[in-house]
Order: sequence, then structure tokens, then C-alpha cells
Amino acid sequence: MRTAALMIFLLSVNTPIVAWDGGTMPAETSHDADKLCRKLIANAKAIDSLLQRIHDKESADKGAIELERQIQEMRVLLAGLEQLPFDEETTNIITEQMATLTHITQAYMPRIQELLELNAYGSQALMDNLRKHNADNDYYDAESEDVAAPYAQIYSGMETALSNVLYALCKATDAATAKEASQIVSEALAEHRRLQEELITLQSLESQPQAQMPQQTALMELKKELEQEILRLQEQSYYGEPDLPILLPEYLKLIQ
Repeated sequence: MRTAALMIFLLSVNTPIVAWDGGTMPAETSHDADKLCRKLIANAKAIDSLLQRIHDKESADKGAIELERQIQEMRVLLAGLEQLPFDEETTNIITEQMATLTHITQAYMPRIQELLELNAYGSQALMDNLRKHNADNDYYDAESEDVAAPYAQIYSGMETALSNVLYALCKATDAATAKEASQIVSEALAEHRRLQEELITLQSLESQPQAQMPQQTALMELKKELEQEILRLQEQSYYGEPDLPILLPEYLKLIQ
């Protein structure tokens, strides 16, 4: 099972999965699930760091070797997850950790796209491994790549802007940090509007991807987090920052 397939399956489950019928659930099962998921997250973070260090053919060739190792490790870890019996507790653990993994992998997808557009600085090995990693995450489809690419870039930009907002809002715990967050929200709101205009123009000129893109799904998940942060800040009277009660509802309405 590919990475995205497992993520989408678990994240779409609304009721607990009970697939274990061998008696009492082993106590170590949930521990194993947590351990495997944390290793997957560590792999994703390592890939993110690796991609940022590639800047020429030499670093691309070296990066290709490390990326291939990380991809193989992720496949082994995912295979281990598939073998676990999905009782309610294990499913909840995997679902929560997969959400974190999704955010990390989608955050570095624009960098992968950039490297692909640069032909990986001439490193064929890196090109092959980047495409392999995209395939594992269901982001690469040779037949629909041309149609999806510009849409993916726009939605990735929206996702990045919203992630920055959430990070700033989470740090808002007093008047000073609320003021800092307000500035970031204002900038992100302007960026989202700009990207939305690009999206409308693109939709009028080109066909749209038939299936919903992973970036759109991630954007909706981040929207839920934004709603939670707004509720928290409302309880704190937005720490006295007058612009936040105006900017945040506007931002929320734009996300769709």
C-alpha cells in the first residue's frame, strides 16, 4: 500500500476499525503503531531537510542516494503498519500521526516540484527518486501532471500561507504575540486573495483536474484548525488585538 493510500484510508474513517478477532488485543500493539508512525515522521522530516540542501549536481547526486534510502525505509515502515490489527486505540493513534505526516510531506512537495522543473540539476538518479517518492504519495501521474501542476502550485501556496498563520496564532498568548500574529494574518490574507485570483483565471483558461488534489484536502484540514484557533482567541478577547476579529473571519470565508 502506498503512503497516500494508507493516509487517505485512515483519515476518512468516521468509525473505529475493528479488524482483530484473535482474542484480547496485545498490549504492545498501540505502542508499535506509535513507534512506527514516529519513525515515519522522522523520515519525512529528514527528506524535507535533505531537499533543502540540494543546490547543484554534486549535492543532487549525493541526495539521490540518501533519498532512495529514506524512501525504502518509509516503505518498510508502512508495510509494518499494514500488518497491525486496527483496534480503536491503534486506529486513533495512526490517524493522528498520519495527519502530522501528511502536513510534513505536503509542505515539501513544492520543493520537489521545483527540483523536477530544474531537472534535478542534471542528476538522473535524483529525478528518478523524486518521481518514485511522488508515486508513493500519489502525487505523480504522468497522464495528468500537465493539468494538475499549475493547480497544485496555487493550492500549495494557499496551504503554506495558512500554515504560517496557524503557527503564528498558536504562539499568540498575550497582547504582543497577538499583534505579531495579526500582521502575519494580514499578509497571508493578501497572498490568499492573490492566489485565488490566479485560480479563477486558470479555471477560465484550462481544464481542471478530475479528482480533488491532496493540497485541497490538506487546506480543508488546516481550515478546521483555524476554526479551533479562532474559538480559542475569542475566549481570550483576541488578547486585545482589534484587527484579528475582522481578519480571521474574512480569511475563513476565503478558504474553499
